[in-house]
Amino acid sequence: TAIKRLLGEIEDALKDDRTLREAQAQAKTTRRAAAAARKAQKDLEFELQRVETERQQKESQLYGGSVHNARELQDLQAKVKSLRQHKAELEDALLDAMMAQEEATAIAEAAETVRREAEAEWQKSQAALKTERETLIARSQALTAEAVQVRQEIPPVILESYDYLQPRLGGISVAQLRDDDTCALCGIGVSAHPREAARAGEEAYCDGCDRLLVYFF
Repeated sequence: TAIKRLLGEIEDALKDDRTLREAQAQAKTTRRAAAAARKAQKDLEFELQRVETERQQKESQLYGGSVHNARELQDLQAKVKSLRQHKAELEDALLDAMMAQEEATAIAEAAETVRREAEAEWQKSQAALKTERETLIARSQALTAEAVQVRQEIPPVILESYDYLQPRLGGISVAQLRDDDTCALCGIGVSAHPREAARAGEEAYCDGCDRLLVYFF
């Protein structure tokens, strides 16, 4: 039935959280990337501080007058030069790392926004689908109760024909007889005997599609 089909579609929709999972996965990936970028920046800052401290110490030794040996002075000069060069390289690397960290953080924040929006939309959709499911279930139960009542009022011979034809005619075994004496489903004109029987509430069949005919006053 249509209600059963709709309920199946709703159940599938309730289980479909692909968009949410994708947003969550993207947010997680970008968070990790941002954290890695922050760590890389911190590592460079620590190394730069270490090199700067060592440079200051070596320069103090070089210019402090405590070292008099020419060989040692040359070694100190070379070391200070190397430390200054390394410091400049670290400063350039740190600048790149800071830019990378800012970009990674911005991407992570955007992905987090998308994740929050996806979760809010998913929760809203879930609530709406559950409400619709409850409505359809209630409607199905009401129709079932109504069908039980109607079946009690239909002659047994017509019920037998209905139950026989239902699975053989695609689940639609009843057609309405229009006022112009045609079948509402196939459009074929109905001959005198079946249309008179249908109007009298008796068992009658369409000449075209062989469905049970009913007539509404």
